[in-house]
This record gives sequence, structure tokens and C-alpha cells, in this order.
Amino acid sequence: VEFATLPDGLTAFLIGPASFEQIVWKVDMSALGKDVFTLRGLLADPNSGDELGPVAARVAESVWKPLAAKLPAGTQRILIAPASFLNYIPFQVLPAANGKQLIDQFVISYLPSASTLALLGQPGTPGGNTFLGALGSMSVDGLPPLDATLGEVDAIKRLLPKAAVAKEKDLTHDTVLAALRERDLVHLATHGVYDQQSPLFSALVTSPSKNQASRLSL
Repeated sequence: VEFATLPDGLTAFLIGPASFEQIVWKVDMSALGKDVFTLRGLLADPNSGDELGPVAARVAESVWKPLAAKLPAGTQRILIAPASFLNYIPFQVLPAANGKQLIDQFVISYLPSASTLALLGQPGTPGGNTFLGALGSMSVDGLPPLDATLGEVDAIKRLLPKAAVAKEKDLTHDTVLAALRERDLVHLATHGVYDQQSPLFSALVTSPSKNQASRLSL
């Protein structure tokens, strides 16, 4: 699913193994933008409580509902290429018509553009050439530590015992860059910093190291 924003709504290109369809629908873009940024703030607030549900439902109504009926029967995995402020939406948390979150129904991944699909190779052996990285207790550029990422990576390591692992001070810019170049599968548990005005300057946070940047971007 590749999105594009319009002055008075949204359009999406639905590309399947044997299908292609473009749909266009009207949306109050100003209201949607406010809801998306409100949702982002609520998700970051552990005390958001009952406020979260209604905002997520409004976002789903505007962004997801028009697509849901168009998905081929039996769809299990969705690749999403967002546009503009839609990049701030974690689609996994949006509610579906049955009340469940989308994460309970689909495996959702993200792409910068649907055109990148042509650059993806055939999948290799699961876990055969995997890299796992966790920022852990490192505090970088004023961002809080992510202690729980250590347990996250340990849990994946138990499933993929052959995976290479870099934690905390070892999760450097150059280590991650080498993994992205050489590994078939890379899982990074760290901060992501999104630049709305210049998306190509968005970055993943890495551990500070001598003569290396602490952010990895395009």
C-alpha cells in the first residue's frame, strides 16, 4: 500500500502479487494531521489512559477503513509506504472493524517507496545471516535509555541462535552500517528520529564512539 496526500484527501495504490488498484477518498486533512500528532503524543505517554482509543479510532476511520474492504481475501502481510505526516502513524496500533488492533491480524512492514520492492532480493534462510542491535542503557543526544531493548534482543537471539549481536556501547554507527551492507536481516532496537521536513535526514540512533557519528541516516 503506497499512500499519497492530496489537498482534500488521500489516495493509495494497492499492489498485490496479481493485482493493482488506486483508490481516492475525501479526508479533512487538517483534522487528520492534528489527530496523528495527538496520537503520537498519547502513545509516548504511559498515562494516556482512555484518551488513546478514540483518537486511534478516528485515525483508523480516515486512513485504514477505506483500504480494508479492498484487501484481497486471506491477506496476512502488508507493506506500507506512508506519505507526509502519515509516517508518524504506527499502523499496528490502529483498530480494525472487529475491534482488534491491526497487529493482531497482519504482519506490517514499512517501505520508503513501493519502488524499492524491485531492489529486494529473495529471502534467505531465516536467521542464517542476522544481526541484532540494542541501544540498552545508553543515553544518546539527550534521548532516554531503552533498557527493555536488551531483553527484546535476547528473546530474538534465543529464536535465532546464530545471529550476531551488538549491545549498548558496541552498537556503533560503523557496526550498524556494516550490518546493513552485509546481513540479510537486521533488527535494531533503538531510537528513530524522523525529520518531517527532510525525511532523508531521518536517522537511527547509535552508541557514540570516537570518530563516528551517533546517528545513522541516508
